[in-house]
Amino acid sequence: INLTTTDGSSFVCNGDNYACSGQSDITPPEVSGIKATSLTHVELTFNEPVNQTDAENITNYMIDGGIGPNPSSAVLSPDQRTVELTTGLQTAGQMYNITISNINDGTSPPNTIQAGTVASFTGGQQTLEILDVVQDLGNKSIAYLTTDAQSQADYTLYAFNISDIAEPPNNQPESSIDFSGGGVVDTFDIPILPTPGWNFVSFSLDVAGSVLDILDDSAGDGATTWDHLYWYDGGDAVNHWKSYNKNYAGTQTLAFINNTMGLWIRITDVGDGFLTIEGIEPNSTSIDLKAGWNLVGYPSLVGKPISDALDGTGYSRVEGFNATAPYCMEELADSYVMTAGEGYWVHVPADAVWVVDW
Repeated sequence: INLTTTDGSSFVCNGDNYACSGQSDITPPEVSGIKATSLTHVELTFNEPVNQTDAENITNYMIDGGIGPNPSSAVLSPDQRTVELTTGLQTAGQMYNITISNINDGTSPPNTIQAGTVASFTGGQQTLEILDVVQDLGNKSIAYLTTDAQSQADYTLYAFNISDIAEPPNNQPESSIDFSGGGVVDTFDIPILPTPGWNFVSFSLDVAGSVLDILDDSAGDGATTWDHLYWYDGGDAVNHWKSYNKNYAGTQTLAFINNTMGLWIRITDVGDGFLTIEGIEPNSTSIDLKAGWNLVGYPSLVGKPISDALDGTGYSRVEGFNATAPYCMEELADSYVMTAGEGYWVHVPADAVWVVDW
């Protein structure tokens, strides 16, 4: 009778008296497979069962590429062959190497994996799941949470544009989700004056949507309130001024706002001293400037002198907020540093496009 045990040992047994002779397994374990299952997890498979204590000792794995030097955890599956390693955040498509040592199989005496065994894998793809619709950010944008994080505190909030949401034809794929416009969602605190009254503000983050949704302060303490909002539309030759009045039940002329606008807002309760908005971190924002005056925002966190920020637009004059000046406005010098959260009047002699890097 030829007998092979689960640890790979082979024996020949006499069927009459059950006496067996043979040789125990002397072959060390080898890596038979490796793959990234997400941006922070790697599945490593051995060709035979291995010792659990060895397999779950994170110092037995050295990872290059800046996601180590060791995994933060190693868990051996019930099959005793597959180990799930938790790594630092991988870059999708990048090649990584894991050097493995001191892994023994289950034989007695044990066989140890060849010293310096190297297994290579390609960085995984990020897996996203709709865990929660946090806020409608306008233009059919919905917020998501990544499932790659290890705890609720580590979740990253994203926003993606939904496209082609319609009943698909028979035998056709489900409607698509366009991830190309996605980005990390963040919050920004716009400082306001310490007493109720008019403020001249703008949004540093990429926001676009309903006035009431964007300015509800729900991302802050929720206690900062307002009642009137104004914007000057340089492209409307008939009716430049657009407004939203919370006390007016009729049609509003300013129902939609975004981060290209400078806005006059009348605060009725200062709350925590900030109007907190939530939006996507943009790479850059293009603002159409019309010949004449434009009421614009500054969608950037990087302050720049006016001469640098508006270079190439042909601007002739810029005005900013001063609570003690007539009409609360004053001309700003070219050296004035444009700042996130502030609104500005910009005059240009001809139409231009102003590109603001975030």
